[in-house]
Amino acid sequence: KNWLILFSLNISSIISLILIVYYLYYLFPNRDLGWDFLLFSWFVVPFVFILMFIISLIFKMVEVIKNKRQNNTRKKLYSNIIRNAIILPLILVLFSTFLICIIDYSKYNLQKREKINTYNNVKREEISKMANFLNSKYNLNLQESDCIYYREQDYTRHSDIFGHGKTYNIPYLAVFKNNSENITVSDRKGFISDNKQLKELNKFIIDYYQEKTGIKFNYVEFYKPYVGSWCGDDNIINSVLQTKFNELITDNNIEEFVNYILHEQDLSITFYIDSNDNNGETLISDIINKLDYLKDYSNIDELKVYGYDGDLIIKNEKIDFSNEYKDYDTSEDYNDGYKFGCYYVDDNSINFTFSLTMDLDRGYSSGDGELINGWKYNILN
Repeated sequence: KNWLILFSLNISSIISLILIVYYLYYLFPNRDLGWDFLLFSWFVVPFVFILMFIISLIFKMVEVIKNKRQNNTRKKLYSNIIRNAIILPLILVLFSTFLICIIDYSKYNLQKREKINTYNNVKREEISKMANFLNSKYNLNLQESDCIYYREQDYTRHSDIFGHGKTYNIPYLAVFKNNSENITVSDRKGFISDNKQLKELNKFIIDYYQEKTGIKFNYVEFYKPYVGSWCGDDNIINSVLQTKFNELITDNNIEEFVNYILHEQDLSITFYIDSNDNNGETLISDIINKLDYLKDYSNIDELKVYGYDGDLIIKNEKIDFSNEYKDYDTSEDYNDGYKFGCYYVDDNSINFTFSLTMDLDRGYSSGDGELINGWKYNILN
């Protein structure tokens, strides 16, 4: 009878484990159980149950062999005793399993509701804070209802069973509809910023350089020298906007904003200028003399000036949030970087006339051309 009870408990425990695994993984496929629980439920517990069953089986076989050798007779069990020895432990274990699942289900739903309520409360508070920021900065009248996209922050570490993974870099993000304009707002650990001034930002920058150098440039691009950085997660201007300078940019503080840019690491700068608006040799001499001070910035890897003839086409790279998750679930995008979009020059549409490249010798070639006072000058047509 005791052996029957033991075997019944072993079998019942294995069945219970299968039911619990089914309950957790098939009824709650999106539930994050953690790698510790997965390891415990998939490997440790089954191993212990199977090991107990095998050990019990071995001991039973040893006992049977011993009894045969000693001619011991086993007391015959009545069918009702056999039935009770098998069924009662099975019922007890399965009842306990269902009870555990019911308690867990109730607790999970309660925690889920609390989590969603907390999420919604934080969402309302965050959207209100962002709307107030925009209203104060630009004298707008945005409401919480004007928010058409929202995503919560996530800076946690997500790793697998072996510790390999990624630390998420996702600030609070929201998009507000202001008439026909969409404004993206970021709250990066308390530092709120937006992209409303991106389009007009170049005007302030070229006016700043005209006042500083006396030269009328038509566009200035700041980026990192490696491929893919011009409008991605490493975008220079968006990085400064989201981490260092979130004030309303005007003629009075554009110098402060540019100084932040000029101290960014791995910086490349390209100036574009209309050749027809300036006198050739005088223009080249002025550029070399007036921009020579930038070579003192050790963080600048590349510095170029392009002359062109014709129109300068400026394109706008917008971030499409329509495919992002709008609900509670976190997106697979672990790094939201600086998703403000960007404006850039379409180089394929330009009729270049000359190039000037400062010979910095900082790991990037300054190209061919005539060397003039530390610059490479090259006529392009």
